[in-house]
Amino acid sequence: MRPPPATQLASPSPEEKKKYAGKDHLDKTVPSIALLTAIYKLVFWGDFLGESAIVLAERFPSTASDTVLSLLSRSPAHAQHVRLTPAWLAGCALLCAGSVLRLACYRTLGRFFTWYMSVQKDHELVTSGPYSVVRHPSYLGSALIALGTALTQFGSGSWYHECVGLDSWGSRIFVGLWGSWWVYLVSMLISRIPAEDEVMRKEFGAEWEAWARRTPYKLIPYIY
Repeated sequence: MRPPPATQLASPSPEEKKKYAGKDHLDKTVPSIALLTAIYKLVFWGDFLGESAIVLAERFPSTASDTVLSLLSRSPAHAQHVRLTPAWLAGCALLCAGSVLRLACYRTLGRFFTWYMSVQKDHELVTSGPYSVVRHPSYLGSALIALGTALTQFGSGSWYHECVGLDSWGSRIFVGLWGSWWVYLVSMLISRIPAEDEVMRKEFGAEWEAWARRTPYKLIPYIY
């Protein structure tokens, strides 16, 4: 199942938005999520294509390969340092795990999934699938994706780290902004947890209390 496009996410009614106004700062950024998602995809695929081009140019030397290396690397010597590293492999594993977890959450919640904090009409308390392990698994998935992205795109052995580098101010600013966005997004998601629990407790009462006893961990099993 594919995740719902940001432009097609369920939006609560104006009354619902007013009901939970002030409880969640992330709601203010929801209108920009479609744009930010497009930017993320552009950067992700740009990095993927750049790294693939460098690897192929190194593997199959030719005049065209020399051109690719001169365009995408500070020098041929730096291009030779693009390689698989433990950090890259760990990042790839985190990316895959986070993506699978997020997709499982989309599938389990179905029409109840939304970026807004809300209780929809005929809302049901979902306690199956990943929600039987922790109460907010989707946020854990986002955190895993953020960490995996950082390791695969900017860690040692990656194209950006080895061929673009962090020597220039422009590169440092770009990486800083990229990292700041992920830190902001994940921190806002995690800070939303207490408010979501409060809303669900009020809406579902004893049903939520029973689920919370069966599923005591909010984000990470046996830790939090």
